[in-house]
Amino acid sequence: GAEKLTEIEIPSGYTSIGADAFGGCKSLTRIKLPKTLEHVGDSAFNNCTALTSVKASKLKIIGNSSFASCEKLSDFPFTNKITYIGSYAFQSCSLLEEADIAGVTELGERAFDYCQKLERVDISSLFDVSDYAFFGCKYLSEIKLSDSLERIGKGALGTTAIEKIELPETLKYIDNSAFYGCTELTKIKFGEGITFIGTSAFSACENLEEVILPESLNTIGSRAFEGCVKLRNVSMGDLVTEIGSYAFGYCNTLATVDLSKSLTSIPEYAFADCYELGRIDLHEGVYEIGAAAFS
Repeated sequence: GAEKLTEIEIPSGYTSIGADAFGGCKSLTRIKLPKTLEHVGDSAFNNCTALTSVKASKLKIIGNSSFASCEKLSDFPFTNKITYIGSYAFQSCSLLEEADIAGVTELGERAFDYCQKLERVDISSLFDVSDYAFFGCKYLSEIKLSDSLERIGKGALGTTAIEKIELPETLKYIDNSAFYGCTELTKIKFGEGITFIGTSAFSACENLEEVILPESLNTIGSRAFEGCVKLRNVSMGDLVTEIGSYAFGYCNTLATVDLSKSLTSIPEYAFADCYELGRIDLHEGVYEIGAAAFS
């Protein structure tokens, strides 16, 4: 990168900035883009560690790693004209506080991960929250989801500060570690369309107290609620046919569980170290109880 370059103003007429165009310009602090500019290419401003401000009004496409590791970037023009944000686009932009990306219909993996000061996001046009999109955003407490959301990806909202969340009826798939380590999360309202909760999806959500699983649910993955130490009550519908090992392991205060009548086996360590579990009714169809399932 041109290490002495401090400011850029690109004149009107340009519609695109190419890949790696200004990557590694470590003294660059401000960028003013013209109203004609719609596309920022992959890694165009990657690792511009002094960049604080970007001015633009018509951006539509932000490529992969475009502003990754711009650790001082706090002022960015998120508008509803932006429809695409690529993978790693704002990774480790640790001073960004808000991302109103309500117009974005495609968001790449890890687009905002480790944006540690990010507090609010609007992703109300996304059908799919990509893998690790907001992982490590430890102050993220307000998130607006789409009413048409279908999937929350691996680690997508892991280790955020979300306290309560209502999931839409259209959501079918909660992938592995989707809400892993959300230690402020106390309440989840599941929509009645969810069929799959993946491995470690809600693991280590230390303040989660009650889980009423939707009637539509078929699968609860391994370690899905492991270490939810304040979880007291679990109720699952009768379409659940599979729960994974350690699914509710180390839920130390778990007192009541209403099992699905469709379960045929309880896997190993499924309820390990659930010290407060006083009663559990096993239905007639259960033919196998795994090693240390209730140890």
